[in-house]
Amino acid sequence: MSFDLADDTARVVAFAVCALAACSSSVIAVDASETTSGTSAADSGAAETLSGNDGTSQTPADSSTDQGTSDTTGTTGTTAECGDGVITGLEQCDDGNNAPADGCEPGCLLGSGEVVWAVEVDGGDDDVAYDLLVRDDGNIIAVGSRRADTGLDTWIAVYDPAGNPITEVVADFGEGDHDESLAISALGLGYVLAGIARTAGDNDVDDALLVAVDSEFEIVWSRRIDGGLDDRANAVATAPSSIAVAGHRESDGPGEDAWFAVYDTSGTEQWSRTDDGPDSRSDDARGIAWLTDGGLVVVGEQAVNSQVDLWISARDADGSERWSELLDFGFGDDVAVGVTVDGGDILVTGSIASALTNSEEVWVGRFAAADGTPGPVLSFNSAGFLFDGGEDAVVADDAVFVTGVTAATDQQRNALVGRWPSAGGEALWTDAFDGGPGLSDAGHAIAVLGDGSVVAAGEVTVLGQGTNAWIRRWAP
Repeated sequence: MSFDLADDTARVVAFAVCALAACSSSVIAVDASETTSGTSAADSGAAETLSGNDGTSQTPADSSTDQGTSDTTGTTGTTAECGDGVITGLEQCDDGNNAPADGCEPGCLLGSGEVVWAVEVDGGDDDVAYDLLVRDDGNIIAVGSRRADTGLDTWIAVYDPAGNPITEVVADFGEGDHDESLAISALGLGYVLAGIARTAGDNDVDDALLVAVDSEFEIVWSRRIDGGLDDRANAVATAPSSIAVAGHRESDGPGEDAWFAVYDTSGTEQWSRTDDGPDSRSDDARGIAWLTDGGLVVVGEQAVNSQVDLWISARDADGSERWSELLDFGFGDDVAVGVTVDGGDILVTGSIASALTNSEEVWVGRFAAADGTPGPVLSFNSAGFLFDGGEDAVVADDAVFVTGVTAATDQQRNALVGRWPSAGGEALWTDAFDGGPGLSDAGHAIAVLGDGSVVAAGEVTVLGQGTNAWIRRWAP
C-alpha cells in the first residue's frame, strides 16, 4: 500500500504488452557512496552486483576464508555456488571467490545498507512505481502507471531477486481514457490491484478502480466504483476470503470523505464506510491493513481548521470503530500514508510538522492494535528547515525499514530508504538518491526478501524524460 505524498493528480492508460526485448528497463550501476550511516561499498562490489541471471534463492554460504566456492541450496531447490562469479537468486554479490575484506564478503554478502542492484524504467514519458509485492518464489512485482498518448495506463513489471526483468505489461484495466494502479496485494494464485480510472467526457471525474487478475495479469473481474463525484482507491489488503480497500469519496459538501470497504474474492461488496472529519472537507484514507483477529486498521488524514491531522482508525470485522486517534503535532500538516501490522502492534508511517526544526519529518508510530496504546516512535529529519516524509514501512526481525522522501539543501525532494531499530532510536543507515539536482523524487513502497534484504520502489524525475520508475535492493 502506498500513495504519493507529492502528487494527487489523476492518471490513465490503453492496452499493450511489452516483450522483454523491447522493454526499456535496465539494471544500472549505482554509486554506493550515497549511503550514509552504514558501511560504504567498494566500487568493485557495486559493479559485481549487476550480472545476476535467474530467480532462485539461497542461504548464506559457510563464512570460511578459502578462495574457492561454496555450494548453497536455494528455497526453490536450485543450487547456487557462492564464489562462481555469477550472482544467483538472493546472492547480494559474487566476485568469483569466498574471501573476506574484498567488497563481497564470504557468503556473497554486502555490508549493511549497500545497494545490491538498481533498476530504472523509462517508457518514453512518465513512469511511476507506486507499490510492490514479493512473491513466495522471491520474484518482485512492481505496479504503477505509464503515460500513453491518451493519458496514463496501469504498468506492471516482474523482476527476479537479482534484478533481472521477467515480464512487463501495460494495460487499460479501467476501460477508460485514464487509469493507474496505486496498490497490489496477493489474491489466491493471482492478485488484486487498486487505483483510479477516468473516462473523458464524464465530467472529468475519477472512479475508484478495483481489479482482480490471474498470475498472467489477465483480468478476472474489475469494479469501477463511482459515488457520483471524484472517488479514489489508494490502498488494498487481502485476507483469505476478503479484500479491503481504502481511499476517498467526494461528498456533496466542500471536500472528500475517507472511504474504506470490504469485498469478497469475487468482487461483491460486503460493506462500505465513509468517515467525515471535524471540518467535513479533505479527508482521505491512504493505507489499510488486516489485523490478526480479523479486524482492520485504516490510516490517513482529516481536515481540522486550516490544516490536516494524522488519522488512525481501528475497526472490527464489520467496519464498526474500535478506537481512533487524530494526532496534531502542533505546527502544520500531519499525514499518515502507510500502515503495517507487527503481531499485536500497528506501525503507521507518514510525515509530521515539527516546530523544533520548522520542517516536515519522517514519522513511524507504533500502537497496540487492541486499544491504541502508543509505543516507541521513530523519526527522521535530514537537515532541518526541509521536507522529509515516510510513505511505507516494513518490519523484519528487530528492524523497521522505511521509504519516502527527504530533501537536501538547494534541491527539491530525494527518494529515501533507511533502517531503524524497531525499539526506537537513530537510523542504522539511510540512503538518499535523486534523478538530478533540484528535481523531485520519492520512494513509495518497500518490502523484505527471503534473505532479509530490502527492496523498494518509487519515482525519479530526469531532465528531458519526465519521471522514471525505480526499483532497488539493499543489503539489510
